[in-house]
Amino acid sequence: MLPDKKEHTRVPLGESFLKSQLTSLSSTAVDFAVLILCTELFAIYYVISKAIAACCGAVVSFTLSRKWAFRRSDKHMGPQALKYLFTSACSLGLNVIGIYLFTEYLGFHYILSNVFTAVLVAIGFNFIMYRYFVFR
Repeated sequence: MLPDKKEHTRVPLGESFLKSQLTSLSSTAVDFAVLILCTELFAIYYVISKAIAACCGAVVSFTLSRKWAFRRSDKHMGPQALKYLFTSACSLGLNVIGIYLFTEYLGFHYILSNVFTAVLVAIGFNFIMYRYFVFR
């Protein structure tokens, strides 16, 4: 007789939202640090720096989301990683477009543009995709 698999109980919405936002803050701190470092220290064009920074933040976000915010390390990492990669690619596109539009068309400093874009994408796109698609 095979042992029963432990049934996963979904993290309550409020708890997963709070933990997801804390995870987002952590990964955003990494994102911002890499963005500023690449742009200011290495003189990389801010849009390219944003793409590099988003990749670094994505690694932090996936790890914390999987283990802590949504507690779904019971599932195979491969399918989650592929779904996360898809979600991150969409998120990256939204972030790059947002920072570009806020900076080039509204005249905001690229760091302020990054703040506005990060908040909008984190709440309006990432959380929904993580909870209902990646870590369901």
